[in-house]
Amino acid sequence: MRFLRKTGRMAGIFFWTLAVFIFSLPASCRKRKWDAVMAMTEKTSFWCRGLLKICNIDLVIHGDKEQSKGALIVSNHTGYVDILTHAAAFPIRFAPKAELKNTPLFGFLASLSHPVWVDRKNRM
Repeated sequence: MRFLRKTGRMAGIFFWTLAVFIFSLPASCRKRKWDAVMAMTEKTSFWCRGLLKICNIDLVIHGDKEQSKGALIVSNHTGYVDILTHAAAFPIRFAPKAELKNTPLFGFLASLSHPVWVDRKNRM
């Protein structure tokens, strides 16, 4: 039973990611870059909320979410679920390390969201 549940969740994650990718592609290719960034933050938040539902994780937000508009959220995340919960709670733009840009599948998918790539080697 446990194997079936895990297999079902993996299939759900795969098909959910594929569906949101296809749905989000036109938003990522908008001519005005800032419009593309704003559209992709909403799509990323939508995707992460779906992933949390597939993984049966409830997200509870305390306080007024609307007060965080225009805020800088800094987090030293300890796992991958932290990233999902941050993105599900807020339409955020990620700042991954630049080395991830060259990762075969992840680099392409991450670049669609127009992240701010951080070069950790350059200290200036």
